[in-house]
Amino acid sequence: MQLFGSDGFRSEFGSNFMTLECLYKFIQALSSWVKYSSLNKPVMIAMDTRSSGLVVRNLFVSVLTYRGIDVLDVGVVPSPGISKLLALNDAALGIMITASHNPWKDNGVKLFSSEGKKFRSEWEANIEERLKSQKFSAEPSKRLGQVFYLRNAFKIYVDSVLLGQRLETDGSKVLIDCANGAFSQLKEAIDGNSRIGFCNFSPNGRNINLNCGALEPNRLLEEIRSTGHDYGIAFDGDGDRAVFVSNKYGLIESEKIACLYYLLLSDRKVKNEIVTTEITNLGFKKNLRMFGGSTVEVEVGDRHVINAVNLRHSLFGFEPSGHFYFPSKSRTMDGLQALLFFLDFLKLRGSELNSILESMETCNRVKKDFSVMGFKRKLNFLALQQKLQNKIDKEQEKLVIRMSMWDPVIRVYYDYRGRNNYRILEKEITASLKALKNDNA
Repeated sequence: MQLFGSDGFRSEFGSNFMTLECLYKFIQALSSWVKYSSLNKPVMIAMDTRSSGLVVRNLFVSVLTYRGIDVLDVGVVPSPGISKLLALNDAALGIMITASHNPWKDNGVKLFSSEGKKFRSEWEANIEERLKSQKFSAEPSKRLGQVFYLRNAFKIYVDSVLLGQRLETDGSKVLIDCANGAFSQLKEAIDGNSRIGFCNFSPNGRNINLNCGALEPNRLLEEIRSTGHDYGIAFDGDGDRAVFVSNKYGLIESEKIACLYYLLLSDRKVKNEIVTTEITNLGFKKNLRMFGGSTVEVEVGDRHVINAVNLRHSLFGFEPSGHFYFPSKSRTMDGLQALLFFLDFLKLRGSELNSILESMETCNRVKKDFSVMGFKRKLNFLALQQKLQNKIDKEQEKLVIRMSMWDPVIRVYYDYRGRNNYRILEKEITASLKALKNDNA
């Protein structure tokens, strides 16, 4: 069973990867890798607000200290928070206990390097190999590890992002949805501003992402319209995602938010290129081209976006889900930094914002999943993609077919301007899957 996806692993707490047995073996394998790599520094641990977080945290602390590894506990901070704190402190690596936008019953683990960057895939592969072969000792260390605590870690992170800057607007009223997650302390950590309000900042362990946050932006839209706010931003449970809404415009597509950031950050002296993923809406490329920028598409996953931005020295990168990466400001996707740039745009061009949004195109989309449960032989994506690409007008249509990381389904994304030819493509996909299923019979 593959453990790591594009961003750690997660599942329902008590099942799959998150059973006591699997977690214990994983932490032993991680400890073995830390010892093998001679990382003689504390391991930093953080978590979001879900109730199982303390259980997982305590298990990590117990096994790591048993193996002689010190732990630096920073408490509840967002994923970008542990990334920033790693860059500010001398630690071996970072462990973020979170299931991101998933329901409270789920939990998971994200790993960060000592620099606050995403854990390298070869390190994950090494840990996974140790886990599979159980190449670790159950013997205690001659020296037990110690546990240290970083007080006010959340405030330290927020201050390192704000750098003395207050959250301000152009006079617009903004409502921030903290998803009852890792950003729930934000109201207390910043200077008050009567134009900025907060909601869903009272976590109880079971309400993280519950009818709120980045996966429920229409609820935030209803809230700002009923309370007279002009804009809203919704974080997800671990704070690496930010989704925006406008009282006048409605739900703002992340592709259009990216164009606003481009208008704010573009400079003739640097490479005005944005990295995004292959499932970005067809309209984005045209919109960005209209503003003078260019785009590069990579495989789905924030790791791929971050790596491409750094390799190509691009302006920034994003995923349509609301993950934004600004290489000059952070080392991972950061919802707070996305909020800051949105407020900066408001201060500079707030009166134009809604009209700019209206001027941009969003193409129609059909999204459908096809089950491949029980298939013994994998679908040849390349052959199917090439076959179907010949049937579409690439200026008017876009088709992406990809295998889900965790579920036995293939995901199909079809964007179009004007005529919808999806039924023609669907017949080809269905026929290919039927033939493959017959081969497996």
